[in-house]
Amino acid sequence: MLLYRYKNDRLKYSTGESIHPSQWDATTQLARTDQKNRKDREPYLVINAQLARYRSTLNRVLAQLSLADLAPTVEEVRLYLDKEFKKRPTKPENDQLKMVTFFEFAEQFLNDCKAGKQLTSANRRYSDAMVKSFRTMINHLIAFQQVYPKRIDFDAFTMVFYEKFKKHLTANNYSLNTIGNLIKNLKIILKRAHRDGITDNEIFRHEDFKKIQEEVETIYLNEEDLQKLYELDLSTKPRLDLIRDTFLIGCYTGLRFSDFIQLSPQNLIRELRGHILTVFTKKTGAKVSIPVSLKVMAILAKYDYQTPRVITNQKFNEYLKELAKLAGLTELVQTARTQGGVRVTRTLQKWELVTTHTARRSFATNAYKAGVSTIDIMKMTGHKTETSFMKYIKVSSEETAIRLLGHSFFSDSAIKVVR
Repeated sequence: MLLYRYKNDRLKYSTGESIHPSQWDATTQLARTDQKNRKDREPYLVINAQLARYRSTLNRVLAQLSLADLAPTVEEVRLYLDKEFKKRPTKPENDQLKMVTFFEFAEQFLNDCKAGKQLTSANRRYSDAMVKSFRTMINHLIAFQQVYPKRIDFDAFTMVFYEKFKKHLTANNYSLNTIGNLIKNLKIILKRAHRDGITDNEIFRHEDFKKIQEEVETIYLNEEDLQKLYELDLSTKPRLDLIRDTFLIGCYTGLRFSDFIQLSPQNLIRELRGHILTVFTKKTGAKVSIPVSLKVMAILAKYDYQTPRVITNQKFNEYLKELAKLAGLTELVQTARTQGGVRVTRTLQKWELVTTHTARRSFATNAYKAGVSTIDIMKMTGHKTETSFMKYIKVSSEETAIRLLGHSFFSDSAIKVVR
């Protein structure tokens, strides 16, 4: 029997299954499946599957009632359980509950993210950028609905859908990483809907229903590039002066844009041999501590040790390219990525590729080249795994080869001819 209690009422609902008491596990509320013979286990596995179906249905009904602002009374729940299991016809006048569709849930999820009611797996609010990316994903699905033969709802998400959606996006000339991010965001919403009991579709767990991605060549600014920016005379360009100063703080500390634009005197700790910046990062909440160089101290002193509030990330990137071009960062860089299913190679000047995230990559790469240990750099950047950290190290194969020319392994004395 399924038992459901609401306030002082109790619903006792038959599942239609029966079992000998000796085969029932009262602790797990499931049939025992420890029989040695597979044939003997089979009927109990079937019973457990049916009980799981009833549990899942009850959770879904309760979630739907909650979203529809209806009280989950015993009679209300019985009515919709009957409808779900077709035990008796439901009268139209009693059919108050309209099952929430995928798009309705997605819109509600989006609104809850904005209001802080939906939190990440780390129990933190979704960033504005993440909310915007959810909106983009939903819009892509709405557009895909115009060409997809089946109505897109929770039951439509299958591996067939996954493949067709990827092909649709590829045909519309989206890059492989953009497609991967859209799928990642779809998986987040499907997982949340399953957790909330809205659907029992678990396609998001399928090993092939995955985010696709490729490593794209990105740049870093070496010490010479940073010095050019630092020495650039911007006395007549206060707008770019502010952008330059704020960006260099990121380049010399490894902080993300969301962190290096909101530093205050409270982040600065005086130590015996200098100063240390201590920040609880906005994205992950991790605490990082970074030694402060003289250049960073000079920049912070210029603004009374509090970075001025700046424009949006998008506008910052626009001005940053203008700044980098003015500083003469014109070195040619070859990049490649998969777009529209085709590998596209482009040659651009370095200034065209500079973004706020270049600061973090520059810090990690320059520290690595200077001989700072990987573990120490990870402590400062807040990376948890070496795999994710190494994506930030942008030392080219040519730079590595030049650095190793002086290594004893490659010296003439180390080469022996074996006959």
